[in-house]
Amino acid sequence: NDLFISPGTSEYDALNVSISTGASTSGAAIASGIDQPIHITATAGQVQGGSISSAQKLYYEWSVTCNDQDITEDLDVSTTEGMNIPALDFTANFPETCFEDGAEQAEITVTAKINEPRAGGGSNFGQTTNTFTVYNAKDNPLKTYKTQVSGTQFTTTSEEICTDGLDYTICRVMNNEVIAIKAPENAENGMVSWQVNGQNYACDATISAECVDGKTTTGTIIVPMTGRSGDMITVAAHVNTVDKETNQSAQLMRTYRITDPEVTIEPVSGASWKVLGTYRWFHGQEFSDESSKVLIAQEGQTVTLVANLYPGFLNEQEDAATYAWTINGKEYSTDKTVQFVPEGTTTVNVVATREINMDDRWAQNQALNIEFEDTAPTTFSASVHITIDETSLTKNKGITGFFASVSHNTPFYLLFVLKMALIMSIMLFVPSLVLNVGGRNV
Repeated sequence: NDLFISPGTSEYDALNVSISTGASTSGAAIASGIDQPIHITATAGQVQGGSISSAQKLYYEWSVTCNDQDITEDLDVSTTEGMNIPALDFTANFPETCFEDGAEQAEITVTAKINEPRAGGGSNFGQTTNTFTVYNAKDNPLKTYKTQVSGTQFTTTSEEICTDGLDYTICRVMNNEVIAIKAPENAENGMVSWQVNGQNYACDATISAECVDGKTTTGTIIVPMTGRSGDMITVAAHVNTVDKETNQSAQLMRTYRITDPEVTIEPVSGASWKVLGTYRWFHGQEFSDESSKVLIAQEGQTVTLVANLYPGFLNEQEDAATYAWTINGKEYSTDKTVQFVPEGTTTVNVVATREINMDDRWAQNQALNIEFEDTAPTTFSASVHITIDETSLTKNKGITGFFASVSHNTPFYLLFVLKMALIMSIMLFVPSLVLNVGGRNV
């Protein structure tokens, strides 16, 4: 940028610029690839000890590099250049080019340049850099698993949850759900410490034998996700031997969100959501606005519906919930999926009940001090309306529809014809009558 002149004399190197990284890059290596936010701020003061004239008039230019390559444009980053931009925010998802030849670690450098216009012309200039270490954790973040009960202890199952989509970034769990969290496999026993929402957390043998190996802690913890719907829970693993050659420490973090279980009714075949209209988005793209409560079906068509649970991993568990379907208020099925042929407008409702068995509730109470009343069964429901496509009704009626309509409205048609005939007769008769009378008088 023309505002930044390479300093050749002290005149162009009059600002003392410093960078503050806060806790995001404080000593520990940063995990790349798991959406960890980074916040960096820059401040400037005159080298001679004076103060800058106006912070709002400072011009900033930020850049991020790795392996001497500028990767700023490759990041999900905030504004990098302009007046009064003292902070830079970006997500620590660094490109694979930073990890050359399969390297697990890379050095990231953030540069801040600041220019202060001088009243008499020219400008004061300053810059500084901050370098920190990152490691490639894209395929090896903290992994989350379902648990099962053995007596009054918990063990880890092979069922990993929150592996893709939105759940990969923020893992959605239910209140009082007990999960297992594992550090990377290269984390040695005794070299991992844990925090939950900033508080130290210890998992001992009374909770699970997997948490300890003799007297040494392991890279696994069993932890209950307790809170109100919408609460965020952050779990951090502080690992001290990510790289044996450098003994580099690292901090892994994962965020969980407490959510209430829900059920929705989704069409599998024979029906589709009613289209309410379309809306236009950027670049002329059009999208359909679909109803979430009304389905359209063809007359005589078999419709298949499924009860879809939320969070999504519940659908992979056969005993996640029980179901009670009703059609037009009458009990119909207790399966997860139903089939039927709707007749006219049909109302379909499903009630799902999630119930934790008594063995699990007992273990949660004894090992984790979770009250029985907090693990009572919960119910949630959904309903949809199905209407028959009118075009299918028209096709079924065919040509007979017109004659049926005429037959039904026969009095109207006859009255109309009689009125027209009477009017025509009057129009023809009256002129002829006048002419005849006039002719006789002559």
